[in-house]
Amino acid sequence: MLTATGTEHSELGRPPRRDLRLGLLCTLSVLALVGTSPWWQKGGFVLVCALVLGTWRRTRVTEKSLLTRWTVGFFHLPHTSVRLRQFTYVEIVHEQPVGVWEFVLFGPLGFLWAFVGDRLFPGLSGSYQLWLNNDADDRRLTWQGHRQVDFESVLERLKLATGLPARMR
Repeated sequence: MLTATGTEHSELGRPPRRDLRLGLLCTLSVLALVGTSPWWQKGGFVLVCALVLGTWRRTRVTEKSLLTRWTVGFFHLPHTSVRLRQFTYVEIVHEQPVGVWEFVLFGPLGFLWAFVGDRLFPGLSGSYQLWLNNDADDRRLTWQGHRQVDFESVLERLKLATGLPARMR
């Protein structure tokens, strides 16, 4: 994608749907306001919902740097920038999925958490991880998620944008 300054950048991962999150926040707020709880509990619930639904991380790769911007409670924080030349490879980490005993103990809640975590907290949870790393093991988490399709897509975009080889941990 070409920006207004003429530099090329690639966003890693799917951008969150702000309108959907705001709609869900409004719906939960209306439901909270018609409840019979005290007002301070209703206000606390709405505040927690705004923080949970309005928090995400977006990562972009330019030809020279990695840009990360957090949004907390629907307010954008200043982006942080890391130069790509300090990294020598893209590190691939895959944590073990849920085992048999965890599935027996917790049932489908693990799958539900994967679905909810991937939708509400894109890039903050999941067994697939992509790190930028160097020989001194100075790591920087670049992307995290649950779906293999997203993982493969982001890995290809990251390798193409940075020109760095990929290694397994």
